[in-house]
Amino acid sequence: MGMHEIESAVEWSVIFLDQQIKDPEELRSLFWNLYNFQAFFDTSHTHFRVADILINRRFMYQLNKEDYPDYHLYQAILNGSDTSWIRQHPDQEWETTFNPTVALLNSEDGLIYFDAGSYPWRRLVSSGYYTGLDAQVPRKIPFADMVNTLFSHAQQNNDTHIARTWFSLFPQYLYWTQGNSADYAALQANSTIQSMQEIAAQMDLISMTDDEWDYGVLRIPTEEDMQQSSIGQAFQDFLMWWLYSKGTS
Repeated sequence: MGMHEIESAVEWSVIFLDQQIKDPEELRSLFWNLYNFQAFFDTSHTHFRVADILINRRFMYQLNKEDYPDYHLYQAILNGSDTSWIRQHPDQEWETTFNPTVALLNSEDGLIYFDAGSYPWRRLVSSGYYTGLDAQVPRKIPFADMVNTLFSHAQQNNDTHIARTWFSLFPQYLYWTQGNSADYAALQANSTIQSMQEIAAQMDLISMTDDEWDYGVLRIPTEEDMQQSSIGQAFQDFLMWWLYSKGTS
């Protein structure tokens, strides 16, 4: 069973950012980072939920099969009738590092879909097929900076839904990726994280207890949850500060 709350959080965030961010290069970089975040978890391919936005904002591309790199070598495979994943080397077995899936062949329209930054996109940039903004490499954004962008725009628009979603996800992702070895005191002193925590306090996100957030990783852990878990004291202290502090002190 996939982590549907992660998929929904990314979908909501794409829709929200599309309405907020004017810089097209910044927006497609934010999308790239959001879907990299999603890929960390047990999730499905959900691009088509917001396909119009992703295509319009030049993050997801659609291509005729005949224009796909090395089509002449893989014509028989790419002309298959079923919707299927395309591996980097379509005639070889899938392998997570050396032969990952890089595109999707959609049987409904016969087009191939892939993201900016992907293997087929890089090949098409190198050949000159894509130029200008379409050839710009999406920028890796530190996770805290990405969430801070969401928090800041959510506060400006009083969008408690987006803010509350990332209020839950931010500390948990820190722990999933860094565990008990992280310097949580240094993270607590980080100016970007302090700014986000202050926004959370001002918006009183901790008080939002709707059933929508009482699910999976969107659920706020209780003190009892923390005591029964294997998380270290340093993260517990960070989490209590993040959830309950009324300021940055």
